[in-house]
Amino acid sequence: MQFPLGIKTILGVALLGAISLAGQSASPVQEQSPSTAGGQAKDPNAAILDALKAIQGELHDIKTLLATRPTPAAAPSAAPAVQQSVQLDLSDRPFLGDKSAPVTLVEITDYQCPFCGRHARETLPQIEKEYVETGKVKYYVVDLPLEGLHRDAFKAATAVHCANEQGKYWEMHRQLFANQKNLSDWDANASAAGLDTAKFDACLASGKYDVDVRKDIGLTKAAGISGTPGFYFADTEPGSSKVKTVKFVGGAQPFTAFKEQLDTLLKPKG
Repeated sequence: MQFPLGIKTILGVALLGAISLAGQSASPVQEQSPSTAGGQAKDPNAAILDALKAIQGELHDIKTLLATRPTPAAAPSAAPAVQQSVQLDLSDRPFLGDKSAPVTLVEITDYQCPFCGRHARETLPQIEKEYVETGKVKYYVVDLPLEGLHRDAFKAATAVHCANEQGKYWEMHRQLFANQKNLSDWDANASAAGLDTAKFDACLASGKYDVDVRKDIGLTKAAGISGTPGFYFADTEPGSSKVKTVKFVGGAQPFTAFKEQLDTLLKPKG
């Protein structure tokens, strides 16, 4: 059996002690006290055996401690870096703006994320006014419900897809962010967004859009995205539903941060 270096050291020290003890026991008696003068001298071999028995006991205790100590936790692996340049197929997705807008902005969102809500209520209206309504930017949404944190986020994403069946994607998108505290009051939110609630309820109960949301989750995870909100900036490819992104920005950014990125992309090339 092989022992760790520390145990080998203890064993060596103990053996040296045993040998030393034996040596002392075997040395000539120079002087005896009255109480031992008539006693029998102790066998030096017995002293060595006693020391070895003590060592065996200590080694047994050490082996027991080593066997029962907890295994050190593995160091957490570093999160993968978010890919700045990815190919996104945005076909069949609703968008805000002109289809021929030269720049595409893609939001990665979670309907129960408070920072996503702040973006939707405060920053997106400014982006719409200055860039979307002027024909400069197309705006898309990709879903990343953080299910471990937000129990209603996944269903909310499917609810917006159901609203899209009635041509009310963006109305439901805005309604859910405006009413995040009562997100799961699906019928009230659907009614406020102008939906036929019976058709909406049937769609939501069917789970028909679960696969689409799962596909979005896979897409974002493959790109290294693990939080929301996040934003991909891309040049629009004329005549194509696919874009190749050039920049990713994470977090609830102020409007000025979007303005800087969008103005850079909108500058004449070359």
